[in-house]
Amino acid sequence: MFKRNVAVALTFILFIACSNKEDNLVVNGTVKNLKKGVLYLQRIQDTSLQVIDSVVVKGDPNFTFTTHIDGAEMLYLYLDKKDGNTINDRIPFFAQAGEIRIDTQLKSFDTKHVISGSEIQDKYEIYKEMLSQFNTKELGLIKEGLQAETDSNASKIDSVNKAAFQNVKSKYLYAVNFAMNNKDNALAPYIAISDIRDANVTYLDTIYKSLTKEIQASRYGKLLKNHIDETKKEK
Repeated sequence: MFKRNVAVALTFILFIACSNKEDNLVVNGTVKNLKKGVLYLQRIQDTSLQVIDSVVVKGDPNFTFTTHIDGAEMLYLYLDKKDGNTINDRIPFFAQAGEIRIDTQLKSFDTKHVISGSEIQDKYEIYKEMLSQFNTKELGLIKEGLQAETDSNASKIDSVNKAAFQNVKSKYLYAVNFAMNNKDNALAPYIAISDIRDANVTYLDTIYKSLTKEIQASRYGKLLKNHIDETKKEK
């Protein structure tokens, strides 16, 4: 009984300690034309999305969330539109302590949004813009490849395959270089584990070793180190 009471007491103390963390992040904004719905602030915890907080919208399209984050972290603003489609209802954004504003609209919730107040998000937008160019080229090559197969054009198929391989290689090298050039930023390990986690472990190891001590000890720095260690064990 004594041991059980001690365990309960320790659990209670830990709960109080965690809940006493001061809020250091404010996420506010507006969803134009939203009259009714529920907005959720989410994070990924143990590979699944976890709700941090929610706001019920009834007529007023403005919203505000306040929470605590231990460091720069990818969060998600999710709108439950009850349309059976969760793909286009979520806005990912890189949060850091301070105030972040997200302005969007109901019909194009995840595509026509403006995020301000986060320097790390600004850098992430630059990265995504370049990445989208590689992805657009990839889609074009897929289309060319399908047409070449329809035409039974062996030389064209070979040419497209080589171009596709080079495009993927260039995209990975861009991600690696971007991460290396941002070694003091949580973006570096995040990109490594989210966009190029299946790259040669040598590249990932090089990225990790280039990180500052602070970033190595961050949420994504630890995740990258764990991924590298697990990958090496499998070899």
